[in-house]
Amino acid sequence: SGAAQCNLGAAYHLGEGVEQDHEQAAKWCRLAVEQGHAGAQAILGACYNHGVGVEKDPEQADYWFGLAAEKIGPDVLGAIKNLFDLPDNRNGSKVVAFPGSPTIQGGDFWKSQLENIKSLMYENIGAQHSASLFAEVLGATIFDLSTKELVETGENRQIEFKETFAINTHTAKKDDELKFATLREICGFLNTNDGVLLIGVRDPKNRKGDDGAIAGIQQDGFSGDEDNYILQITNSVKSAMGLIAASLVDLTIETLEGQNICRIECRKSSSMVYCNFAKKGEKAFGRYGSSTTEILPSELAGWAVNYKLSI
Repeated sequence: SGAAQCNLGAAYHLGEGVEQDHEQAAKWCRLAVEQGHAGAQAILGACYNHGVGVEKDPEQADYWFGLAAEKIGPDVLGAIKNLFDLPDNRNGSKVVAFPGSPTIQGGDFWKSQLENIKSLMYENIGAQHSASLFAEVLGATIFDLSTKELVETGENRQIEFKETFAINTHTAKKDDELKFATLREICGFLNTNDGVLLIGVRDPKNRKGDDGAIAGIQQDGFSGDEDNYILQITNSVKSAMGLIAASLVDLTIETLEGQNICRIECRKSSSMVYCNFAKKGEKAFGRYGSSTTEILPSELAGWAVNYKLSI
């Protein structure tokens, strides 16, 4: 993908995991820009502007900066360009700093710069569009966003909300249909893309009166025993989708606005995942926009090609 190629360019530039090679860095960023990756366009523009890995060429720099600005805006582009002129706090020398992921850059210095860029994105294009763009431009992932940022962004291809996992709030009783709804979402993420499911957060269409976004999982039977709550979900995932699928799912309990929320991070699987729960039969699900739908048998082969799965 463009993001992966951009990150590889960053690795070559910094010498992280590979021998430092600015020409290879520019090469991989050029491959990323061929896929329209806005972050790589900004990086390649800076390479031409400074003559790093390529011959210095102000016209080429302006061209790539212009393409990047069309997508990410002049303020965000300016913040990225500024990274190229900031001193590296590891040795005090000036470097061309590729805006890759915080794990590649390392250190509080780089993280603070990336946070500044992310803030500019929120200010200029709004929370609804910032999450995916932040991931694309900076080579970050949906997992790098805080739970608060996920709630502010709202449901999309990589974010889903559920008020409860097992307890029907109207009857105060356990409801297998609610469990199945959560397992469907997890299966959909595993078959389509990395995603985060938040339990204890209300979908806007399910909010009534003065209801806010945060419902909390206390109404889902959570009594403070984090291990027990997490175990009931992980056991359900393992039972419905198997051990390999369960290994791709990470759960944590976090506090937001004084309420407990369960954050479920789902990493995309390299093979098709099927969900078999409550005698509903073995079915595969995928994400489409902010919805999860069943992948029909006639669509499985095409889905595997489009999402690079092996079946």
